[in-house]
Amino acid sequence: MGLRPGAVLKGAIVGIDPGRRGAIVAIEGGEVVASLMMPFKQELLDYEEVMSFLERRIVRMVVLERQQAMPRQGVSSMFRLGSRYGELYGMCKALRLHIESPPPQTWQKVMLKGAEGHGKQRAITRVKELLPGLGLRPGRCRVDQDGLADAGLLALYGEWVLDKEGSRARFSWID
Repeated sequence: MGLRPGAVLKGAIVGIDPGRRGAIVAIEGGEVVASLMMPFKQELLDYEEVMSFLERRIVRMVVLERQQAMPRQGVSSMFRLGSRYGELYGMCKALRLHIESPPPQTWQKVMLKGAEGHGKQRAITRVKELLPGLGLRPGRCRVDQDGLADAGLLALYGEWVLDKEGSRARFSWID
């Protein structure tokens, strides 16, 4: 059975930055409902923690940042990052979640349009504007965590993708 026109789908949109200092952020209606720094046990991704995070909520979409080789990055670090991306992708597929996997340039072009600053600071500045409820300094952190900022913006990018046919009032600064 199809959806009736104008039907509102419920559930969280989850943004995942799979980097070593990455994070997972879930939003609903533009508000943060949960966040988690990328969990590790020693050097390995903590599957149980990630699966628990995803299973505890109704997930409408996962936006997992696509990974690619970058100049001047070591072979082993790229292998670990690619493996972590594959592990996260596999977990989402195993849970039968809808996944979007945009490359960094795609989501950053949309979400960082007109943002002030340089490099990672642009993401931190923008996410503070759009998701003021997202704590960027978990635990004993003294500085804002760019992995949380990226994950929050990835989740908002997912909201933007789903709202392309909607009012887009929340994203008027993009157009």
